[in-house]
Amino acid sequence: MCKQKKTRQNMSRRPFNRHGRNRHGNMFMDDEIQSVKEYAPETTDTTTAASHFTRIYNTVEESGFRADLKQELREDLDFLSERFAVDDESVILLSAILERSGSNSSVSFEDLADYLGCSNIEFMTYHDKLKNMENAGLIRSTGKGPYRNYSVTKELVKSMSKNTKFEPVKMTDLSVEEMFNRFDLMIADTFHGILDEDDLIDGIEKLIDFNSQLDFCKRVKESALYSALCSQDERKVFFILCTKYVCHGDDTFAIDRLMDYVSIFRYDLKRDFLTGASFLQRNGLVEFGNNDGQADEKSLALSDKVKNGFFNNVILENKQSVEHRDLIKASSITAKNLFYNKEEEEQVNRLENLLDDGNFFLVQERLKECGMRQGFNVIFYGGPGTGKTATVYELARRSGRDIFSIDMSQIRSKWVGDSEKNIKAVFRIYKEMCKTSKVKPILLFNEADAVFGKRIQVERSVDQMNNTIQNIILQEMEDLEGVLIATTNLENNLDEAFERRFIYKIAFNTPDADSRAKIWETMVPSLTGQEAGELANLYQFSGGNIENIARKFQVEYVLTGNRPTVESLKAFCEHEMLSRKKTSRIGYQRSI
Repeated sequence: MCKQKKTRQNMSRRPFNRHGRNRHGNMFMDDEIQSVKEYAPETTDTTTAASHFTRIYNTVEESGFRADLKQELREDLDFLSERFAVDDESVILLSAILERSGSNSSVSFEDLADYLGCSNIEFMTYHDKLKNMENAGLIRSTGKGPYRNYSVTKELVKSMSKNTKFEPVKMTDLSVEEMFNRFDLMIADTFHGILDEDDLIDGIEKLIDFNSQLDFCKRVKESALYSALCSQDERKVFFILCTKYVCHGDDTFAIDRLMDYVSIFRYDLKRDFLTGASFLQRNGLVEFGNNDGQADEKSLALSDKVKNGFFNNVILENKQSVEHRDLIKASSITAKNLFYNKEEEEQVNRLENLLDDGNFFLVQERLKECGMRQGFNVIFYGGPGTGKTATVYELARRSGRDIFSIDMSQIRSKWVGDSEKNIKAVFRIYKEMCKTSKVKPILLFNEADAVFGKRIQVERSVDQMNNTIQNIILQEMEDLEGVLIATTNLENNLDEAFERRFIYKIAFNTPDADSRAKIWETMVPSLTGQEAGELANLYQFSGGNIENIARKFQVEYVLTGNRPTVESLKAFCEHEMLSRKKTSRIGYQRSI
């Protein structure tokens, strides 16, 4: 029993952590909790959880938690104990967390002790009650050891806002997919510092104990994982690899990253993993990862024994579906009228003829007979808005080829060696696509200036990384058996080694006057042929510029209800010209 407080004036609140989070690791704002206190029920029932919590909080705040307090607050305690399925002491603690997290989103261990009027040592007797509320999904804690910070969950806030009975977080009778999704959330919370490493393994093992009917849980319990020689940290690593395998289609994890999830100062465990001497490796549960057929001694993966024996009746995430998120289906591409200058049109038509699947097969067979490379590397180069990317999409649509589009910003990584692995993975995935697809897709490097530019002298580690990526791409272009198309605005910066590997090099120039007139008529159908010709002669725009003006035309029509005149279009053109002049001053001054 905690001692009685002397006076409210003598009680001093400690500063709170202002970074409370809900059980999924998302920030929730003060007004979400404040709304509970100001909640007015929609029904005529004026008895709300908020009113009971308020009475309890004010009473304990005034005098501390004393022996006769339960009787005084019996009606409030009974109502809330039944509503939230917790005992009296837990209700009193919950009232403080609700009230005090309203202004600061998190309540410290010391502050709760202060609220009850007891010492920190005395307050440790309430640790199990807080833990039980956390397991039920009523509260959330952050920090390490007993001195933690507590906040309420969004689920609790919703229950109080609706004045309904709280439904505890389901812990038993989970499906295996539900259990692994729960694992995945906890691992993410640990990575973001919301859950500590000890709570991660405690939470995982509790779910395994509560769901012993699942085949995976039975296999785990029957394995060597729970022998005295297997540390809790190694079990944690095993469960992380299993979760990545089930939820993300890949079980390989860098050892350095895995160490972020284990207890600090476990340098001995990292050494064991790197040398293959860990308990998991010695017992055939995990092994070194695989990198293009070579053992990668800096990563770990589940062994085939585990993959074949632990995941019966488990629906695994298809790795191909995860890796093919950047696949643009040919059937989803909208047809678009494109107009070219004469020379461009001839080259684009020739390429379209090649990409016809029947022709493509015959050409590849012929090249194979002649002992020549069977892949086709193509580069489209020219200024912005000249139709390079649009042409790739239209060629893909007409030939029925999907597009595997590569975003180099996602390929590059701050981790040493990862960027090189990522670019290798791009070509590995593309090769798999070519084998499994009825029609070979197009591998698109859009706006690839940084990738295909001239190699530079190495002065920093990033320079070495860029050169290594380029060397990998050069080799993969040699071995390509599909279609690679790159687009770039900076043709003069193209590395000679890349230039030799592009069999088709198509320059996209600003459209000539006839082409511009056709684009104007297509983009703004209300124009007469004469008006379109006038605009084409007055403004030497690319197709992208004309599309910008056409969009402004439609915006103006919707906002005013009046169809813009030719004079309005000319004003839009002048603004577009101004934009182009401003842009040209960035990086260099155009000579006159």
